[in-house]
Amino acid sequence: MRRPDAGDASPDFDVIVVGAGFAGLYMLHRIRELGLSVRVLEAGDGVGGTWYWNRYPGARCDIESFDYSYSFSPELEQEWAWTERYPSQPEILRYINHVADRFDLRRDIQLETRVTRIAFDEDNTRWRIRTDRETELSATFCITAMGCLSAPKDPDIPGLDTFAGVCHRTSDWPKDGVDLGGKRVGVIGTGSTGVQLIPTIAPQAGHLTVFQRTPNFSLPARNAPLAPEVADEVKANYAERRRQTLESDLGLPVTIGGESALAVSEEERRQEYDRRWQVGGGAFLLAFNDLLVDKAANDTAADYFRARLREVVADPEVAEILTPTTYPVGTKRLCLDTGYYETFNRDDVSLVDLRRTPIEGATPSGLRTAAGQHDLDVLILAIGFDAVTGAFLDADIRGVGGVRLADRWADGPRAYLGVAIAGFPNLFTITGPGSPSIVTNVVVSIEQHVDWIATCIAYMQEHDIERIEPRRSAEDAWVDHVREVADSTLFPLADSWYVGANVPGKPRVFLPYLGGVATFRRLCDDVARQGYEGFAVRKRSHRERAALMSGEGQQGSTMGNREQDLRDRAEIEDLLHHYCWLVDTREPDRLLDEFYSADAVDDHGAVKLSGRDEIGHFMRTLMEWSEGHAHVLSNVVVELDGDEATARSYVTAWHWFATTADQGDHRPADYTCVGQYHDRLRREPQGWRVIDRRFATTAPGYVALGAFPAVDFT
Repeated sequence: MRRPDAGDASPDFDVIVVGAGFAGLYMLHRIRELGLSVRVLEAGDGVGGTWYWNRYPGARCDIESFDYSYSFSPELEQEWAWTERYPSQPEILRYINHVADRFDLRRDIQLETRVTRIAFDEDNTRWRIRTDRETELSATFCITAMGCLSAPKDPDIPGLDTFAGVCHRTSDWPKDGVDLGGKRVGVIGTGSTGVQLIPTIAPQAGHLTVFQRTPNFSLPARNAPLAPEVADEVKANYAERRRQTLESDLGLPVTIGGESALAVSEEERRQEYDRRWQVGGGAFLLAFNDLLVDKAANDTAADYFRARLREVVADPEVAEILTPTTYPVGTKRLCLDTGYYETFNRDDVSLVDLRRTPIEGATPSGLRTAAGQHDLDVLILAIGFDAVTGAFLDADIRGVGGVRLADRWADGPRAYLGVAIAGFPNLFTITGPGSPSIVTNVVVSIEQHVDWIATCIAYMQEHDIERIEPRRSAEDAWVDHVREVADSTLFPLADSWYVGANVPGKPRVFLPYLGGVATFRRLCDDVARQGYEGFAVRKRSHRERAALMSGEGQQGSTMGNREQDLRDRAEIEDLLHHYCWLVDTREPDRLLDEFYSADAVDDHGAVKLSGRDEIGHFMRTLMEWSEGHAHVLSNVVVELDGDEATARSYVTAWHWFATTADQGDHRPADYTCVGQYHDRLRREPQGWRVIDRRFATTAPGYVALGAFPAVDFT
């Protein structure tokens, strides 16, 4: 594994992957199988991603170990021995390091390198990646594997910098740990991190004060060491277990109850809840088939939970503070714990309800709430993450035309299948917004996305495709679908980080896809099977062939030069491929054949198009085209069946692009707004002309309208 040094060059790769956790390591493995050059960039000084950074006491996965693991290698499945039902952070990190070593992944991973900008180079169809090491790398494909929970939320506590004690975030816990022995410790946050941390550190601290903003539903994990016979049985039937996982909603080998909670008697319902409570884990919410879609059904599970909580917590007032009442159970991330509620029966643990007495600010000696001062020696922030989108925005990603992803997502994240973003070609996002990711077994969702991305890149290689990105229409339809599925459930009733509610000012958009792992996989596979439906692709073969035709060093400048004609003809073929991209057809070669067979290309390579809609699409293609190709515009003949105003609009747009292409300026941000250039014609009429068709191939920058007589706009 390489670490950067001052002598590193700025190399070019086929693929750059950002992040070396579960997603980044598997993506690296798959890219190598394609025979492509690849570099993984990782900010930490070790692999592991989320499990590298989150080293806080008690950190543990809430998915069972046999399922929270890679499935791509049967040999790996058999050789690794998990020790607990729910793996701890140290064990997961050992597993990830074992994978890195077993598959020799380290040599292509660059550690201690934080990405500071990812920008698309339109001229070369490459991504330029800058790092905090003052280096720049480039790649045809950039794949983000940064994780859904990797951008820590900033604390909003006035005066925090004045606190004289020790302050740590759980998301960046010191490797050497923190001495809490006999100290006054405060913890802010009672989400999944807090419910693991609090019972672990309570016995160490002199006194622990828990500052709770919103109570969470936390179920008993019933964690335990794994008996050898249990491990043997799982390994003997791993293939069937994985099959069940892929056919499930959650990416787990579990089934949802077949009845409504309201269709059985109260006694039957109680017995089923009791059984699942004793088993432990999140399967409690799978007892009946309508707990997450019917509020009345959900109330039966929530009421059961509240009753069990009151049985555990001795002080009724403390139990009341800990009891969730403002949202349905399961609509915020469901927590699993070991002894969380029992911790509040300790004499050396205090609970502060921040809904009643909010924090007013930090002081040198602790925290001040509306109820008074709380003196502390150590303050621990377990306040969560800017989930799903935070890491993308931190990376300063810029797409076509220099558009910042932060601006593109100003009203909320938009992606197609959670894997790609319109306007950001050849950028793939593993478990991005709009994918199942954080509401499923994320390792299963990671493997599905990685496999899909690898297959897509292989398809591009096979079909000489240089560029791929979602169409806006497909992206919009997917975003709408994600919202519609969420709206059919109870999830929108909660102010959760699933909708960005934990980050002030963050747009409220439901981030994950709730349609389930199996459904999502089928949808993604269907998109690929249908030639990547919803994606715009551009081939490179014509341009490469044109370069060979023109010959090295040949710079023909007249339209009568045969080599120049061939080059322009190939460039026009590229434009027609791009045109097919815009008009939503995946058959550019068939369309090209029709143009040629209909004698739509003359001896000089000029292309004649008919029909206003067709012209509009083709013009938008030209305006999107890279600068430096104005000479080709002189070879395009437009035949319009429309009025003079339409003709003026189109001619203005064409001429405007032709005369500014070399400077690369004034390219329209929205390629659909052709008519806006008609207004510029009225304001600045000088120099605009329409010439007769017979002069179409002689004057670069002019466009002929065969259906109209010669018109002088001046």
